[in-house]
Amino acid sequence: MEIIRSTLFDLLNKKGFYEKILELDAVEIYNDLVKNQFSALKESKAVGINKGLLTVHAPDSVLNYEVFVHKRALIQKINQILGKKLVNDIIVRIGG
Repeated sequence: MEIIRSTLFDLLNKKGFYEKILELDAVEIYNDLVKNQFSALKESKAVGINKGLLTVHAPDSVLNYEVFVHKRALIQKINQILGKKLVNDIIVRIGG
């Protein structure tokens, strides 16, 4: 089983898919964190990541500010869970 896991990991890594899987995980992790640990942000939703920039939709500017206040902790927690520094910043789009 370990050989299959190792081979699959190597293949994904060589083709560049492993990084994309981690990016999808980062989006899911953000959404889980705001539901469970950062309840003030539960109306926000991560929608994608590109070049280390996590895009989050928020319904209004108040929530935009709340994301800004917690941004550093969120980035640190996401990267800690991933085991890799993948998220460098969070940008909020209002009205999404």
